[in-house]
Order: sequence, then C-alpha cells, then structure tokens
Amino acid sequence: MLEAVGVMANWRKPWRPGPNGIISEPVAPALAFLMNLYVWGLPFEGFRMIGASRLDDEILVQIEHQSEPNLFGCMTIDTNRRLVTSLDTRVETLRYENILLINS
Repeated sequence: MLEAVGVMANWRKPWRPGPNGIISEPVAPALAFLMNLYVWGLPFEGFRMIGASRLDDEILVQIEHQSEPNLFGCMTIDTNRRLVTSLDTRVETLRYENILLINS
C-alpha cells in the first residue's frame, strides 16, 4: 500500500498519454518515476541537484531552482526501499507515507 500526501504537481513535466491513451504517470505514484522529475538540471527543467548527504537509511539530495536560487528544496531517497519518498520545495510537496510491502 502506498499513500501520497500533499500532492501538488506544477513542477512536473506535462502528463503524456500512454500507448492506449491512458495517462502513464498519475500524480500519486510520481516519485516512483525518478527520471521524469524536474530535478536533473536540463535546460527545460526547473530544478537541479546541488548536494547530497546520507542520514541513516536515507539520502537527502538538495535541489535549487535554476532561475530562482532562493527557491530550493530537498529530495529524500529511502535506501532500503530504493525509492524516492519525498520531494519538498518551499512551494510544493510530494511525499509518500505508510509504505507497506505486500507479499503475494
């Protein structure tokens, strides 16, 4: 089970329809698609990574807006789950809580 909290998606790339016309990246699982987040520092993206540190089982990645250095944030990666669990900026937050592994 995965619960997305505080979802705001203005900073994300526009949604693209999948091969069957279905949105391939709904907002709730957006953090699972790390390569599609606007944090890689490409010219058309809003944010870039400026530093990282490890704290116990997490990696904290500091990000800043490319054109507005006062707009900064942090991306948290859970190394046990190998999953981005939060992306916070001063204006928007996307965070996963209550992540449970369900064995089938």
